[in-house]
Parts: sequence; C-alpha cells; structure tokens
Amino acid sequence: MSDKLINVYAKLSKIKSQVHRVVGLIKEFFVLSTHRDVIVHIGHFSNGKVMSGNIGDPLLYYELENLYDKITGEKHIWYHRKITWEVSRQEIWLWNRFAKGIIVGGHGLLMVDTGRNDNSGWQFNINLQLLRDLSCPLAILAIGYNTFRGQQDFNKAFGPHINECARKSIVFGLRNYGSIRALSEYLDSGNKQKICFQPCPTTMLSLYEQLPNVEKNKSIGICLAFDRFQNRFGKNFNRTVESLLTYKEIWEKKGYNVFFFVHNPIDLKTEYAQKIENHGGCIYSISGLTYSQIFEFYLSKTLIVGMRGHSLMIPWGLRTPVISLTTQNKQKWFIEITGHDERSIEVELDDILTPLNSETEYIVDNYEKVINDIIDKQKEFYSITQNNLFKVCKAMQ
Repeated sequence: MSDKLINVYAKLSKIKSQVHRVVGLIKEFFVLSTHRDVIVHIGHFSNGKVMSGNIGDPLLYYELENLYDKITGEKHIWYHRKITWEVSRQEIWLWNRFAKGIIVGGHGLLMVDTGRNDNSGWQFNINLQLLRDLSCPLAILAIGYNTFRGQQDFNKAFGPHINECARKSIVFGLRNYGSIRALSEYLDSGNKQKICFQPCPTTMLSLYEQLPNVEKNKSIGICLAFDRFQNRFGKNFNRTVESLLTYKEIWEKKGYNVFFFVHNPIDLKTEYAQKIENHGGCIYSISGLTYSQIFEFYLSKTLIVGMRGHSLMIPWGLRTPVISLTTQNKQKWFIEITGHDERSIEVELDDILTPLNSETEYIVDNYEKVINDIIDKQKEFYSITQNNLFKVCKAMQ
C-alpha cells in the first residue's frame, strides 16, 4: 500500500471516529435529558447479549450492573459509555446536570498499554481539569491493577489523576488486595485510606444470577492466553506446552475429557496456538457465546485451569474449582483472595506438571469440601459488596 493510500485511510478512519463521537454525544444527550435517573456506566461492553472479542471484559461489565440492581433492589437505567473515548467538556456539563451518577468499572482498567492516553495514564480517558469539574457522584468499582510483568511504568499523568479519582470517589474499589498494594504506591497518604476491596461481581455469580441447571461432566478445560507473549512466558513456553500435553494425557487416562480453549479469538491466530495444535491439542474459542452459553460451559466442567483472570473468576463464581497457570500478577492476586495460594502455579517454574497434578488430585478427591470453601468465600464477598454498593446508592439518590 502506498504512503498516499495510507494517509487517506488514516484520515478516513479519523473522520469515522469523529462521526461516531458526535452521534454518541447526541444519543447521550437524548437519553440523559429525557430520563433524570440515569447512571452512566463507563467501561468495555458488547452490543447485545453476545459476548464478543475477549469475552471476560463485556461479561464483567454487564454483571456489575446486574449485581448493583440486585443488591439495591431497583432496576436502574444505565447508559453505556466506552471508556477509551475521551471525555469532553460537553459531557461533563451533561453529567453534572442530568446524570444520577457515574460508575467506572469493572475491568482491569489500570494498564499502561490498553486505551493509552496522555490525559490520565490509564483507561479512564478524562483530563485532570475536567475530572475536577465533575460534580455528580462518582464510583470506581471492581477494577484491577493489570499491568504485566516487565512493562514500563505509567506516564506522568497517572499519579495526579489517580489521586484525584480516589479523592473524588464515593467508593474506589479494587478487586483484590494485590491491586490495592500496587496502586497504593502512587497514592498520597490520605488517598490510601480511600481505596477498598471490592470483589469482581463474577466471583459471586451463583449468589445472584439465575443460572441454568447444568449437570457436571468429567472434563477439565485449560484456558490459554498468548497476548503480550514475552511478558507472560519468558523463555519457558516450549516446556509449558510439553507439560500441558502430558497433563492432558494423564487425566484422559483417568477418564476425563481434557481440552484447550481461549477467551479471545485472536489467540487462535498466533504461532503459539499453532504449536499446540501441531501436537494434537485442538483449541476451541468460546468468544461469541451468549451469557447463558458461557455459564453453561463453565458450570458443566469439573475443573478449569486458566491463564486469564477472567477464566478463573467466572468459573469460580459459578462454583467450578480453578487452578491458575500464572502468567500475570492479577491471576496470583485473585487466587490469593480465594485463600488457596497453592493453586497459583507460576509458568516460569521448571516443573509445573508436579504441582498441577497434585492440586488437580486434591480437588477431585475433595470436591465437596472445595465447593463449600468457595461458597463460604462468596458469602464473605457478597457482604463486602453490599456495604460498598449501599454507600454508592445512597450518594446517588
């Protein structure tokens, strides 16, 4: 493609983006000005009930709304707003005048490379002055510190911005204590006290969602992830593949159906996926399924072994036990809040097969106890969530 065509394409893309923003602003004005009790929900979402792309993101987004409605006992009107679009002065005026409140979350929004911008340094794309001008209630709920190992630090806008977010928020809830520890390094002493633990709604799915009645089968799903490959695997990928294929063979001999799957269809197009498939490990994608289908998928499994945070939180919230093949701190931090650090297995270990087999055997042999442990934790998380969301609801009345 010539440089001239590239420039034309770039200009057309910019025009298209600008048109989308204008149309979005008009729609937002109409919704907020005609419904005086709208909550603006800022995050990543899909269109309709199909969870497309990296399925964990939209599912987490909608479940935050479902849980909020359940706990507060009211069906709220939500306006869905993309977090990566820059917030304009017109929107601040609109929110201050008409919105019941603003909720940001819940995803791992504290990242340096996704939704990159110079306004905030993280995915909430609003400049500091406009953030200060926001006067309607703001809550930041169930977000995570998701920076990968070996990545650069946040840009210079991040420190002042995240401190203003903490100061202004009714509740600033992070979904694990590891995220709280990491983010505290950027916060002033007073703001350190503002942030709190707010579990991801998906960890409580079985307590508030209407779930299909699904019978478990003898199957183990292994969720793979290949984005930011060097940050995840270092030099251990080939050894990891060999261990997983051996694990698959061992547990299939014991009568289990063991298979590989991905949350993000992009993972299937990588050379790393091809390497696994070349050794007979067929990989499925569950992207493009509906809510109900995703729930059915996870409910029917004996165990999930996961490389993505979503692939751990969602099944665990459905009371399907999980083991983390840890390639990112957020996985370790999630396992930490479940009370079972031993179920976080670092892929950098020379031997992942021994602890993976050992934890699988324990879970299978003590299945009822493992499920009861999950239920106890879920109840604890739900109580914490009730306290946080009642504060938000009271401020938004």
